[in-house]
Amino acid sequence: MKLRKIILLASLIIFSSGLFAQAALEATAETDRTTASLGDVIRYTLTVKRQGDMSQPPSIVLPSFEGFRVGGSYSNSMMNFINGAASAQNQQIVDLIAVKSGEVVIGPAKIRFMNPATKQYENLETKAITVVIGQGKRRQAAAAAVETPTPTLVPAESDIRSIKYSYHFDLAGILPYLLLALAFLAAAYFAWRKIFGKKDIKPAVIPAEDHRKIALRRIKKAGELAKTGDIKGYYSELYEIIREFLNNHFNNTFSELTTQEIIKKLGDLNTPQPDMDIALDFMKESDLVKFADYKPSEKEIDEIGSKAANVVNKIS
Repeated sequence: MKLRKIILLASLIIFSSGLFAQAALEATAETDRTTASLGDVIRYTLTVKRQGDMSQPPSIVLPSFEGFRVGGSYSNSMMNFINGAASAQNQQIVDLIAVKSGEVVIGPAKIRFMNPATKQYENLETKAITVVIGQGKRRQAAAAAVETPTPTLVPAESDIRSIKYSYHFDLAGILPYLLLALAFLAAAYFAWRKIFGKKDIKPAVIPAEDHRKIALRRIKKAGELAKTGDIKGYYSELYEIIREFLNNHFNNTFSELTTQEIIKKLGDLNTPQPDMDIALDFMKESDLVKFADYKPSEKEIDEIGSKAANVVNKIS
């Protein structure tokens, strides 16, 4: 009888440890929607929950997101101790802009972690997600940055302690060295001017009106690309003309920025909302032709040059 009890107790312990190993890590991937139109923003969220030993954080590899253009990514982490048991949650959030129509498959995310029960590395994959992208209306393609969600803490029960991550940069510690370096550079500059007596040559300032005229001439000349049948090249050239015009007009750099980043920067420069809407309408249509498999109609090709010129003429 005692032997049977011992065997039963050992079986329960082994079974319980197996359950713990299975519950050591859980990963789920989801999107906020499974149908959208070209240019729409879809939010992809990967949530990884783990319990037990926190000394070895998991390694996460996100999908390649073929058929989408990444508009922004965010992450948040949270760790709790409840009644002496440790648990953690990590979220990877990616905003995806649809640039390919049809059924687009987001592949599985891959997670490699150490099982605290077996002390061995294991691999885990989430399920693939299929999103149906239609041609739809392009007017609603979101370019403004989507607000990052605030992580929700687990409700307090008993003996709960939250660990918050914070980063602090101590400017006061290096400020004296920065001031000393600036003083040295200023003294060297004035000494150089006094010794060599060279006059500063001020760069020629091009009036804002000239920037508009130059941009309008380039827009008209770019129309030759459309006549030769190079539609994608025509849209790309118009986009770069507008980007360079914004550089000169605001005396600020818009180079290498995406459409979302350009609109955000215009907002930071206190650009009126009507002007931003004009620029956004032009850039959304250009992105669809440059990055998606969208084929514009002859009417749209004829109108895109006017939209580019409207940005130059209207933006203040």
